[in-house]
Amino acid sequence: MRQAVSADARALYHEAFALYGPLCFWSTREMQDPTVADVLDAVARLKRNGNMTTRQLAVRLEEACRAAS
Repeated sequence: MRQAVSADARALYHEAFALYGPLCFWSTREMQDPTVADVLDAVARLKRNGNMTTRQLAVRLEEACRAAS
């Protein structure tokens, strides 16, 4: 079953891809309607492949995702 994410988490997810696609998401595709798993994968990639700026976005994205659960 696909677990939907909040509008805030969805917006931050798409923002992350727009801003940091080549840096953090070079090996994955952006989902138009991301699931919780997709968002948490994006959080992990932002933390692992990015810098302090991407880490801050990762924290905001993770908080938005978990707030909706």
